[in-house]
Amino acid sequence: MEYTVLLVSFISYLALAVVWILLEKKRPTSTLAWILVLVFIPFFGMLLYLLIGRHRAKKEVRLRAASFAQLAPTLSEAAAFDKGLAPFLPGPGDGRYLPVVELSRNIGYAPITHGNKVEIFLDGVAKHQALFNAVRNAQRFVHLEYYIFQPDDTGMQLMDILKDKARHGIEVRLLVDGVGSYALCQDYLEELEEAGVETGIFHPLPVAIWKNRINYRNHRKIAVIDGRTGFLGGMNIGDEYMAGKSGELPWRDTHLSVKGPAVWGLQRIFSEDWHLATGKVLAHADYFPRPMEMGSDLVQIMASGPDMNWSAIHYLYFTAISTAEKNVRITTPYFVPDEPLLLALRTSSLRGIDVEILVPGKTDLPLVTFAGRSYYEDLLDVGVKIHEYQPRVLHAKVLTVDQRFAGLGSANMDIRSFQLNYEVGAFVHSKERAGQLDKQFEKDLLESKEVNLDAWNNRGFSRKLIESSARLLSPLL
Repeated sequence: MEYTVLLVSFISYLALAVVWILLEKKRPTSTLAWILVLVFIPFFGMLLYLLIGRHRAKKEVRLRAASFAQLAPTLSEAAAFDKGLAPFLPGPGDGRYLPVVELSRNIGYAPITHGNKVEIFLDGVAKHQALFNAVRNAQRFVHLEYYIFQPDDTGMQLMDILKDKARHGIEVRLLVDGVGSYALCQDYLEELEEAGVETGIFHPLPVAIWKNRINYRNHRKIAVIDGRTGFLGGMNIGDEYMAGKSGELPWRDTHLSVKGPAVWGLQRIFSEDWHLATGKVLAHADYFPRPMEMGSDLVQIMASGPDMNWSAIHYLYFTAISTAEKNVRITTPYFVPDEPLLLALRTSSLRGIDVEILVPGKTDLPLVTFAGRSYYEDLLDVGVKIHEYQPRVLHAKVLTVDQRFAGLGSANMDIRSFQLNYEVGAFVHSKERAGQLDKQFEKDLLESKEVNLDAWNNRGFSRKLIESSARLLSPLL
């Protein structure tokens, strides 16, 4: 009798849960993954689904639309192109730019601008030194937005600089993610506020849990100083980029700074995120000074997130890979491709393009690594080369195509970055910058092991089972 009651209860629970998930109208792969979770770990699975699985992207779109409606009139005036910020328009001899230019124009989120100067940082020491110096030299305002801001030695050093600038009358604002920067507790934020620094928390806990937004994280890393200098890339604020944790080697990562018209894109994104998190408007023209040409780099700043109708960075990566003429090189710490990206990589390799992917040999998220490795065979058997970086944690997120196009920023090559996280990327049309990143790629390969197809196919049964099981969960990662 008790067994029958339990069985009927479980079947009823499962039927209701499946109907609920089906009505959410998720992608088929995601729907199937959640159903498997509910079947094999029923009660914990339901708790997990309620916490991170419910589809609230439409609500995020509505929130952004309401926020942008308030910002749009002053924002468009403040960052008007007639102030001298003319978008790049390809001429007769610039056909190689057309696919991404047309795509970005139709998506409508960001122009490709000329007259920029880009500097690439390949280690945390150089990046943090440049950022700290730029903040120290700020004359009007400092805007920082980070997924992770650690209250360790590196974070405390930056906080001291921010407090000092605020005390001297410089406008300083810091926006952090409520989950990624959870360690930056209220005491630290109050200390910053007392010094005159304005702070904001994006989707803070426990409000994010209560409103079913915990799955939508602000993964961006943005710094804007005086509207003239911007920083973005893969590096958060923390000791892991400097001396490493517990004596380990510092993380291998990539970041960049940009000076010129493209900085307005970073300021626009910060203004929108700041308004969404705090309700405060930063659309005054003072935050968008007249752009000046600082170099010769063509740069597009692209935001992407669940609050937008298009997965913009995903679309740009897909287009850049699909239209490659010679080679594609990808560096990513978390590689969990969806079907469109997998198709782009496979077809590019099959049409003779040299496709190489660099991923970590060691990682801080083993489940994601196992899921990513389940896709190796799909790529190796069509000639894609995969390398695993050995000496330390690899956290760089870089794409180069044909030694002329480079994309880097906060987005990983995974479903979470493409569908759930708020991300930002810089897309640079420059033979010099792409060449610099390609040289670093080749340098990283010297410390990597190439995955051999025959050896990979002969790996143990237990590894295959773990990877295949993790692959079932890849739509959730």
